[in-house]
Amino acid sequence: MAMHRIDDGLYVGSMYSLQGPNDLRAEGVTHILSVVRGNIDYSRLDGFTIKQIELDDEEDEDIMQYFGQATDFIHSAISQGTGCLIHCQAGISRSVTICCAYLMRYRNYSAKGAIAKVQEGRPIANPNPSFREQLELFEQCNKDVKLDCPAYRQFKLKIRASFATACGQAPELDTYVDDTSPRSAEGADVQLRCKKCRRVLATDRVVVTHKPSESKARLPMANLVANPKMSSMISPYCSQFFTEPLVWMKDELSLGKLEGRLDCPKCQSKVGSYHWQGVRCGCDTWIVPAIGLQRGKVDEIKNSKI
Repeated sequence: MAMHRIDDGLYVGSMYSLQGPNDLRAEGVTHILSVVRGNIDYSRLDGFTIKQIELDDEEDEDIMQYFGQATDFIHSAISQGTGCLIHCQAGISRSVTICCAYLMRYRNYSAKGAIAKVQEGRPIANPNPSFREQLELFEQCNKDVKLDCPAYRQFKLKIRASFATACGQAPELDTYVDDTSPRSAEGADVQLRCKKCRRVLATDRVVVTHKPSESKARLPMANLVANPKMSSMISPYCSQFFTEPLVWMKDELSLGKLEGRLDCPKCQSKVGSYHWQGVRCGCDTWIVPAIGLQRGKVDEIKNSKI
């Protein structure tokens, strides 16, 4: 079918669903949300409230940035007791992702639960891997897309770095996190301090977490740490703390180089390095971009000891 009912007032379909305006009216649809790029012939759809968001079904598409306006549009129809059709080209990935975002934001579904719900009504529903990741990020950000959510900032940085390095260039950054000023660092659970001069370099709020590869995760870890009772933000296999771009790194990261060293802003000793094209962590996971503080160059100080 060109269109399937997902829930009360909520429909997902393909471009072909626009060919049957009478069928749409019979289902109570008054709003149409098109999430597809290009010109669309709406000449047969007089009387419908229509919104178009131009999106590509690509791995590097930031669909999450549109979740707010898209779900508000859907809700404006359903809150009036009418229905909304969300469609893309095939009704498989883009429209399904937007529908899932609505279920998460307005009906309290989890990312996995929302996908399962849409697939119940439309079995061919299958968001691409990046869109699935963004739905999970949406959940981590409490279903509110803002740059003060670290997970969303890190995702946007990854997309920008991947695009720039594919062209052989370093990304141009417009955001650096001020994480190490006394006021910013004071409420952190963990601080990373330069071993040599004790200057705060980062906190747990800007550390980019990741999972070790499956092969590493299965290995025993007891022999990798001097004191098995010690806990850390990162796996014992990891040799670096990867972070977001920080204010004290700006002079180096704005040079336009694809890789380089990071020196402590106080004592000038080397504390890390950056690689916009990515590096393989000691835990065997590929990190892009890789802005890292070497584990052996910093002390991880818990809040109780600060």
